[in-house]
Amino acid sequence: MSFQDGNTVVGYLCNRIYASEKIADGDYVELFPKDSDEKKRFPMDSLKSIELSGKNASESYNDFMKRTGGRS
Repeated sequence: MSFQDGNTVVGYLCNRIYASEKIADGDYVELFPKDSDEKKRFPMDSLKSIELSGKNASESYNDFMKRTGGRS
């Protein structure tokens, strides 16, 4: 992912949450950074682009964890 401020982060994109009546603090994406097993939350309005590598684009989170032990 690249951000409006020029920073980038690589990892496993796991959730895209939109604001709704049930989730007032929505409009964010969640990602496990490549070098961490801690999930991070990023506001959608801070994003410039998301590039899917194709390598894991259709892989489930459980498959990812089994294959990598949580490491990209």
